[in-house]
Amino acid sequence: MKSGPLLVALLPLATTAAEQSPAAPSVSQSPGETGTMPDDCPAYDPASAPSRQPPTYPPAMAEQGLSGVAILVLAIDRCGRIAEARVERSSGYPEFDQAALEAAMRWRMTPAYRDGEAVASRVRRPVRFELLEDLP
Repeated sequence: MKSGPLLVALLPLATTAAEQSPAAPSVSQSPGETGTMPDDCPAYDPASAPSRQPPTYPPAMAEQGLSGVAILVLAIDRCGRIAEARVERSSGYPEFDQAALEAAMRWRMTPAYRDGEAVASRVRRPVRFELLEDLP
């Protein structure tokens, strides 16, 4: 079976109200938000580092022409490292879910900030596995 180019898309990052304490001050995950990164965090330059490389498309899934979306919940520590990843909603294929989890555990993200200080947070991240049609 001939298949087109592979695409794995990482959709926009978003926190949810249920993941923030109602009594806590607002936590921002906005791209322009700045604050103080803790001194004990390893050096990290998001502009030069491959911080969110997409997962590898499982070859057997591509050969079968399969696609899907896995919704992950990621626990991000105050240094921007992924402390934990779990599948909130399966793509319907364990191979896609596992590939998404393995990639997520290698990611590095900008941490959330509260009152100018980096804090741990949780986010949802959809990861889409999709085959694209051959381009002309």
